[in-house]
Amino acid sequence: METTAPLDAAPSRRSAVTRWTAVLADARQERRFRAARAHVMRRDVQVVAVALIAYNAWSAGEKLLDAPASAGGLGLVANNAVLLVACVAAVLVVRRVRTWVGAAAVLVCGVGVYTVVNVASVVGQVFPPQSAVLIAVMSVAVLYLHAQLPVAATAALTGLWTLVSTGAIAVAIARLPAGDPRGGWDVLVEGGVLMVIINAIGLVSTHRTAVGERMLFAEREHVQRLSTTDPLTGAANRRRWEQQLDAAWRECGRDGSPVGLLLVDVDRFKAVNDRFGHSGGDDVLRRVAQLLSARAQRGRDLVARLGGDEFAVVLPGTPLEAVREIADALLADVRALRTSVPADDPLSVLALSVGAGAAVPPAGAAAGSGWGGAVAEVDALLYRAKADGRDRVCSAASPEERPAAGLTR
Repeated sequence: METTAPLDAAPSRRSAVTRWTAVLADARQERRFRAARAHVMRRDVQVVAVALIAYNAWSAGEKLLDAPASAGGLGLVANNAVLLVACVAAVLVVRRVRTWVGAAAVLVCGVGVYTVVNVASVVGQVFPPQSAVLIAVMSVAVLYLHAQLPVAATAALTGLWTLVSTGAIAVAIARLPAGDPRGGWDVLVEGGVLMVIINAIGLVSTHRTAVGERMLFAEREHVQRLSTTDPLTGAANRRRWEQQLDAAWRECGRDGSPVGLLLVDVDRFKAVNDRFGHSGGDDVLRRVAQLLSARAQRGRDLVARLGGDEFAVVLPGTPLEAVREIADALLADVRALRTSVPADDPLSVLALSVGAGAAVPPAGAAAGSGWGGAVAEVDALLYRAKADGRDRVCSAASPEERPAAGLTR
């Protein structure tokens, strides 16, 4: 159900983002962040893969020109060919991926393949030991510059690849003949120090980038929430209600399902304010929003306060009979609440008038059109409920009860 809790203060870094992992403290908000960044992840994977394709194509051509007939030259070319195929595969796969998790998996697998192939070449003495340092640096730099994975995942992966690369250097040095100028344990020490420094700098900068991006996302959501939420009740405001109704109208027009609508007024609300004060009236409005939210539980349902003591509920994909059942259950909740509180409680006089209806939008319904007539009919039903004595539901007739030229069609 798309309704929100009462508004709170703007998010702070301490409350919005966890300190060490640099992810949003609200798991649902973190999922929304990653979904919003999925296209960025896909784009970045393609950019990295295309850059590596260009590098490996150039490197293979250069090696063929320098040593076309030597076994070492052919081995280096074969190494580049494997990496070239892996990068092309990454580009093709990530173009078909639509989720952040899928794109992240392609990135991790791609960098993993790149590292494994190069480390194997070092151990097999196709590359010198110094190359393992550059391999590790290149692999972790891809992640640091990318800054899309969670910091904990980046730290774990870079640590693993650093250990693998360091081990490859040690194996390659141990297998070199004595006095080989490519060897020397100083290479291992220098490489290890270099990788530790790069890891430290990279993790700090990645952490800051991850926190900054998530804080900006949280602040944008907060601003959007302020602009679409009623500050008193936490329900959606008229603007958000119209946006959701418009989206539901178009979506249900495509699949031929009905859009259920409820319009709700608090009966004699001025008298409630006069007797219990504005604070009592505010308590009543907040409780009405809670009661409506309890009866509109699906993800696409939306509860809104349109203004004053008027509320509305959008129920996409809900037929008229189900809308009536929800309205009747709402009135039963209100009546039970009314009798369960003392006489000096403003809720003791709470009563609602409800207009209920459902309409099937025409196929291909355009944005911002068509639903105004349906809302006007439900509004007329609401006023009929008031005219008939209040504290009741007035609903549109079903197709069996009246001609089809009405609200339900």
